[in-house]
Amino acid sequence: MIQAASFLAAGLALAAAWLLHSKIAFLRRWFIPPALIAGLILFLLGPEMTKLTWNGIHFLPNNVISTEMRAFIRQWPPFLLGYLFAAIVLGLESGAGKSGFLKPVIQQNLFVWFLAFGQLAGAYAIYLVFFSDSVSPLIVHVLEIGWAGGPGSAAAMSVVMRDLGQPGIGDLGLFSATLGQVWGALSGIWIVNYLNRRVVPEQNAPDSAVLEAKPDVRITLTQPDSIAEASVRKAKLRGALRIFALFLAPLAAVFLSMGLTTLLGTIADAWPAGKPLKNIPLFSLALLCAFPVRAVLNKAGLMTRENAETIQNINGQVLDWIILAAMASIVPEAFIALMVPFAALCAFGALFCFASFFFFGPRMLPPATWKELGLINYGFATGTTALGLMLLGLLHSRTREEARLIYGIAVPFNAPFVGGGIISLTLPQLTATGAAGWILLALLGALAAFYFTCSYLNRRSV
Repeated sequence: MIQAASFLAAGLALAAAWLLHSKIAFLRRWFIPPALIAGLILFLLGPEMTKLTWNGIHFLPNNVISTEMRAFIRQWPPFLLGYLFAAIVLGLESGAGKSGFLKPVIQQNLFVWFLAFGQLAGAYAIYLVFFSDSVSPLIVHVLEIGWAGGPGSAAAMSVVMRDLGQPGIGDLGLFSATLGQVWGALSGIWIVNYLNRRVVPEQNAPDSAVLEAKPDVRITLTQPDSIAEASVRKAKLRGALRIFALFLAPLAAVFLSMGLTTLLGTIADAWPAGKPLKNIPLFSLALLCAFPVRAVLNKAGLMTRENAETIQNINGQVLDWIILAAMASIVPEAFIALMVPFAALCAFGALFCFASFFFFGPRMLPPATWKELGLINYGFATGTTALGLMLLGLLHSRTREEARLIYGIAVPFNAPFVGGGIISLTLPQLTATGAAGWILLALLGALAAFYFTCSYLNRRSV
């Protein structure tokens, strides 16, 4: 009964959130995900919030989301996160890329790693200098996973932080992602306006190619209505079966990873030195198990562009449920206790993203498209790539499509790893061991390598 009530409450909250999202322009303008709104609704109807009173009057109705329901909802993200990472591997298109874009793609890829590692390095430095005696070192991950990763990655981080005994830090990630998006939109629009004022418009140069409307003189043969309707029904049935089969593919990888988790646990119990095998997250194993599943799909000829896009679309729906569950499980007390270090991290994030566009962007990105790529990356570094693409659409530019293509080709080489990827979500395990100082040194070395490599490629382009 609790399970059914939890799913019903989550479904109704998500439907209400989509309705609010369609009616309130502010939510669309600042890219607030409906799943985040749905999670907030469930949080406000949760056991802590319904206890709030003023002069004996309850602000919210009682017993809408019980403690048992919230405990059940909290169990969703680990499984869904495994599905998410398996689908990332299965949703990558085979053979994407163009040889003529090799150098710009390398620069774009290294710049994304630079942004993610830069946010991490700054957070480690702030922690070591100001907060090492009062806060868990795991708080350093709030900035990179919340800003460069976005709401989905922040929701995934809440799972990791709960496993490491720091649920308050996990809860802080979702607030971090939302704040990053608002800051990215406000400051990003100012950057676009600044750039547009510096552009000298070219007369008679259209922003994009306009296709002439030509009369269609093709002769088409019509079929009888009954045959046409039967063909449409068969096509819809095949499409539904295809989507269902593609939905099962990441699920197969998750079930394989669950079996592998059981096997590793048995080995760890029998072999004292193998205890760390028990701590490997399910999503890491699901990502690895997705490769043999992908090989089977390739063998069957199913890894087409259309199927890859379908898996990505399915993944977007799964991401909504991860965000919803993470937001609904927030613990307010732990969240409030971390506000001071969180404010320091966000202040650094705002300054770093600004510097990454105006200082590092021109020196690291391809000269012909650094502004365009810089804007997409600015959106990525403050919340979502969608925000960056929106900012790019406001820029007066003739190389927007080239920038989008370069960015898209580079995505498979960074998205699965940083900005909420596998490295972002496994690094907290190392941070928890007290290795913050060594990690900071490694990050600074990597940042120097990324910077000088991109600068060298830019000099070679001149």
